[in-house]
Amino acid sequence: MHRAAAKIRVPVFIDSAADPQEIAAAKSILAVIPAKVKKQYVPRAGVHGSSTLRVDRDPTGSEYNWNAVTRFLRTLPSRK
Repeated sequence: MHRAAAKIRVPVFIDSAADPQEIAAAKSILAVIPAKVKKQYVPRAGVHGSSTLRVDRDPTGSEYNWNAVTRFLRTLPSRK
């Protein structure tokens, strides 16, 4: 994973579960990514993977997680 991550040059948003081991793993991956724009987000609540954005799968956290993704996307330069 780290070898592949070291080749990423595009903006990166990494999230994880609120589990300390998963947070640390995400942080170690983010550390080797050379992209200039990168963000690690640790949710208050969530489930695994993209389900964290679904209200039916993550009723207590999906809104917060969508807000974090949206804020990140708004920091990216527009490509018109």
